[in-house]
Amino acid sequence: MKILAVDTSSPDIFLAVCEYSDRWESSKTSFSPVARDKDNWIELCILEFMGDSALNDFDGFAAGSGPGSFTSLRISFTYLKTLAILWEKIFLTFSSSLFYHKYFCEPDEILLIRQNRSMLCAFDPETKIPSNKAQSLEDWMREIPQNRHGKLRIWNPYSEIPDNGLQLVSSKKITNPPVIPDFPQPDFMKSHRKELLQELPLYGHDIITHRKI
Repeated sequence: MKILAVDTSSPDIFLAVCEYSDRWESSKTSFSPVARDKDNWIELCILEFMGDSALNDFDGFAAGSGPGSFTSLRISFTYLKTLAILWEKIFLTFSSSLFYHKYFCEPDEILLIRQNRSMLCAFDPETKIPSNKAQSLEDWMREIPQNRHGKLRIWNPYSEIPDNGLQLVSSKKITNPPVIPDFPQPDFMKSHRKELLQELPLYGHDIITHRKI
Protein backbone atom coordinates (compact mmCIF):
# COMPACT_ATOMS: atom_id res chain seq x y z
CA MET A 1 0.00 0.00 0.00
CA LYS A 2 1.22 3.51 -0.86
CA ILE A 3 -0.10 6.73 0.70
CA LEU A 4 0.60 10.37 -0.15
CA ALA A 5 0.75 12.37 3.11
CA VAL A 6 0.26 16.16 3.08
CA ASP A 7 0.24 18.66 5.95
CA THR A 8 -0.64 22.33 5.36
CA SER A 9 -1.28 23.44 8.94
CA SER A 10 1.61 25.93 8.90
CA PRO A 11 3.37 28.21 6.35
CA ASP A 12 5.55 25.19 5.53
CA ILE A 13 4.12 22.25 3.60
CA PHE A 14 5.04 18.66 4.45
CA LEU A 15 4.81 15.99 1.75
CA ALA A 16 5.70 12.31 1.98
CA VAL A 17 5.34 9.11 0.01
CA CYS A 18 4.59 6.46 2.65
CA GLU A 19 4.69 2.76 1.80
CA TYR A 20 3.73 -0.34 3.77
CA SER A 21 5.38 -3.73 3.53
CA ASP A 22 5.60 -5.06 7.09
CA ARG A 23 5.60 -1.51 8.54
CA TRP A 24 5.14 2.09 7.38
CA GLU A 25 8.20 3.75 5.87
CA SER A 26 8.76 6.89 3.80
CA SER A 27 10.52 6.62 0.46
CA LYS A 28 10.44 10.37 -0.21
CA THR A 29 9.77 13.45 1.93
CA SER A 30 9.76 17.23 1.52
CA PHE A 31 9.33 20.00 4.09
CA SER A 32 9.61 23.59 2.92
CA PRO A 33 7.92 27.02 2.88
CA VAL A 34 5.31 27.49 0.19
CA ALA A 35 3.80 30.56 -1.46
CA ARG A 36 0.01 30.64 -1.49
CA ASP A 37 -0.42 33.37 -4.10
CA LYS A 38 -2.08 31.11 -6.71
CA ASP A 39 -5.46 29.40 -6.52
CA ASN A 40 -3.95 25.99 -7.31
CA TRP A 41 -0.89 26.25 -5.04
CA ILE A 42 -1.47 22.88 -3.38
CA GLU A 43 -1.77 21.08 -6.72
CA LEU A 44 1.40 22.76 -7.99
CA CYS A 45 3.33 21.74 -4.85
CA ILE A 46 2.16 18.12 -5.05
CA LEU A 47 2.85 17.77 -8.78
CA GLU A 48 6.32 19.25 -8.40
CA PHE A 49 7.00 16.86 -5.52
CA MET A 50 5.70 13.87 -7.49
CA GLY A 51 7.74 14.49 -10.65
CA ASP A 52 6.86 11.86 -13.23
CA SER A 53 4.76 9.75 -10.83
CA ALA A 54 0.97 9.75 -11.20
CA LEU A 55 -1.35 10.64 -8.31
CA ASN A 56 -3.71 7.86 -9.35
CA ASP A 57 -0.99 5.33 -8.53
CA PHE A 58 -1.53 5.92 -4.81
CA ASP A 59 -3.83 3.71 -2.76
CA GLY A 60 -4.86 6.66 -0.64
CA PHE A 61 -4.20 10.15 0.66
CA ALA A 62 -3.54 11.42 4.19
CA ALA A 63 -4.08 14.97 5.41
CA GLY A 64 -2.63 16.58 8.52
CA SER A 65 -5.67 17.49 10.61
CA GLY A 66 -4.16 20.48 12.41
CA PRO A 67 -4.58 22.46 14.49
CA GLY A 68 -3.39 25.20 12.21
CA SER A 69 -4.22 27.54 9.36
CA PHE A 70 -7.99 27.65 8.77
CA THR A 71 -7.79 28.26 5.02
CA SER A 72 -4.85 25.95 4.27
CA LEU A 73 -6.41 23.03 6.16
CA ARG A 74 -9.70 23.43 4.30
CA ILE A 75 -7.85 23.46 0.98
CA SER A 76 -5.80 20.32 1.65
CA PHE A 77 -8.81 18.42 3.01
CA THR A 78 -10.99 19.41 0.06
CA TYR A 79 -8.33 18.59 -2.53
CA LEU A 80 -7.33 15.20 -1.11
CA LYS A 81 -10.87 14.12 -0.22
CA THR A 82 -12.02 14.95 -3.75
CA LEU A 83 -9.29 12.76 -5.24
CA ALA A 84 -10.17 9.94 -2.82
CA ILE A 85 -13.87 10.10 -3.71
CA LEU A 86 -13.36 10.38 -7.49
CA TRP A 87 -10.85 7.54 -7.64
CA GLU A 88 -12.35 5.45 -4.79
CA LYS A 89 -9.18 5.70 -2.75
CA ILE A 90 -8.62 5.73 1.01
CA PHE A 91 -8.62 9.06 2.85
CA LEU A 92 -7.28 9.38 6.37
CA THR A 93 -5.96 12.03 8.73
CA PHE A 94 -3.09 12.37 11.17
CA SER A 95 -2.45 14.78 14.04
CA SER A 96 -0.24 17.67 12.92
CA SER A 97 0.74 18.41 16.53
CA LEU A 98 1.81 14.83 17.26
CA PHE A 99 3.66 14.59 13.98
CA TYR A 100 5.63 17.81 14.47
CA HIS A 101 6.42 16.87 18.06
CA LYS A 102 7.99 13.64 16.81
CA TYR A 103 9.71 15.58 14.01
CA PHE A 104 11.24 18.32 16.15
CA CYS A 105 11.46 17.09 19.75
CA GLU A 106 12.69 14.49 22.19
CA PRO A 107 9.88 12.39 23.74
CA ASP A 108 9.80 14.33 27.04
CA GLU A 109 9.85 17.82 25.53
CA ILE A 110 6.89 20.20 25.05
CA LEU A 111 6.41 21.73 21.61
CA LEU A 112 4.68 25.09 21.21
CA ILE A 113 3.57 25.74 17.63
CA ARG A 114 2.80 29.26 16.45
CA GLN A 115 -0.53 29.45 14.64
CA ASN A 116 -0.45 33.21 13.99
CA ARG A 117 0.98 36.39 15.49
CA SER A 118 -0.65 35.94 18.91
CA MET A 119 -1.79 32.32 19.33
CA LEU A 120 0.09 29.06 19.86
CA CYS A 121 -0.97 25.44 20.14
CA ALA A 122 0.98 22.91 22.18
CA PHE A 123 1.76 19.23 22.32
CA ASP A 124 2.89 17.75 25.63
CA PRO A 125 2.99 13.94 25.85
CA GLU A 126 2.74 14.09 29.67
CA THR A 127 -0.25 16.37 30.26
CA LYS A 128 -2.26 15.52 27.12
CA ILE A 129 -3.13 19.13 26.28
CA PRO A 130 -6.22 19.23 24.01
CA SER A 131 -5.05 19.34 20.42
CA ASN A 132 -7.41 22.19 19.45
CA LYS A 133 -6.44 24.51 22.33
CA ALA A 134 -4.73 27.76 21.33
CA GLN A 135 -3.65 30.64 23.54
CA SER A 136 -0.92 33.25 23.98
CA LEU A 137 2.68 32.45 24.87
CA GLU A 138 2.20 34.17 28.23
CA ASP A 139 -0.82 31.96 29.04
CA TRP A 140 1.12 28.81 28.12
CA MET A 141 4.02 29.89 30.36
CA ARG A 142 1.58 30.21 33.26
CA GLU A 143 -0.20 26.94 32.54
CA ILE A 144 2.83 24.68 32.00
CA PRO A 145 4.51 23.75 35.32
CA GLN A 146 7.61 25.85 35.95
CA ASN A 147 9.77 22.75 36.51
CA ARG A 148 9.11 21.82 32.87
CA HIS A 149 9.96 25.19 31.32
CA GLY A 150 13.41 23.84 30.49
CA LYS A 151 11.69 21.28 28.24
CA LEU A 152 9.85 23.91 26.19
CA ARG A 153 10.63 24.11 22.48
CA ILE A 154 8.91 26.49 20.12
CA TRP A 155 8.43 26.17 16.39
CA ASN A 156 7.89 29.60 14.88
CA PRO A 157 7.25 29.48 11.13
CA TYR A 158 6.49 33.21 11.42
CA SER A 159 10.15 34.09 11.82
CA GLU A 160 9.60 37.84 12.15
CA ILE A 161 7.87 37.35 15.54
CA PRO A 162 10.17 37.27 18.64
CA ASP A 163 9.79 34.38 21.07
CA ASN A 164 11.28 35.81 24.24
CA GLY A 165 14.44 33.76 24.28
CA LEU A 166 12.81 30.31 24.20
CA GLN A 167 14.73 27.60 22.38
CA LEU A 168 13.56 27.53 18.78
CA VAL A 169 13.28 24.51 16.53
CA SER A 170 13.37 24.67 12.76
CA SER A 171 13.06 22.29 9.85
CA LYS A 172 16.46 23.59 8.72
CA LYS A 173 18.05 22.19 11.89
CA ILE A 174 16.71 18.64 11.61
CA THR A 175 19.41 15.97 11.86
CA ASN A 176 17.22 13.01 12.82
CA PRO A 177 16.06 10.44 10.25
CA PRO A 178 12.80 11.36 8.49
CA VAL A 179 9.70 10.88 10.61
CA ILE A 180 6.42 9.83 9.06
CA PRO A 181 2.90 10.04 10.52
CA ASP A 182 1.40 7.17 12.47
CA PHE A 183 -0.96 5.30 10.17
CA PRO A 184 -3.19 2.31 10.97
CA GLN A 185 -2.80 -1.07 9.32
CA PRO A 186 -3.90 -1.26 5.66
CA ASP A 187 -6.69 -3.75 6.44
CA PHE A 188 -8.22 -1.27 8.89
CA MET A 189 -8.11 1.50 6.28
CA LYS A 190 -9.85 -0.63 3.68
CA SER A 191 -12.62 -1.80 6.02
CA HIS A 192 -13.26 1.72 7.43
CA ARG A 193 -13.00 3.70 4.19
CA LYS A 194 -16.42 5.37 4.47
CA GLU A 195 -15.94 6.34 8.11
CA LEU A 196 -12.49 7.78 7.43
CA LEU A 197 -13.93 10.04 4.73
CA GLN A 198 -15.94 11.85 7.44
CA GLU A 199 -12.85 13.18 9.27
CA LEU A 200 -12.60 16.96 9.63
CA PRO A 201 -9.68 19.29 10.47
CA LEU A 202 -8.94 21.00 13.80
CA TYR A 203 -8.38 24.72 13.37
CA GLY A 204 -6.91 25.46 16.79
CA HIS A 205 -9.25 28.36 17.54
CA ASP A 206 -12.92 29.21 17.42
CA ILE A 207 -14.15 30.21 13.98
CA ILE A 208 -17.02 32.71 13.67
CA THR A 209 -19.26 31.19 11.03
CA HIS A 210 -22.01 33.83 11.02
CA ARG A 211 -22.32 37.57 11.31
CA LYS A 212 -25.02 40.12 11.90
CA ILE A 213 -26.27 41.92 8.81
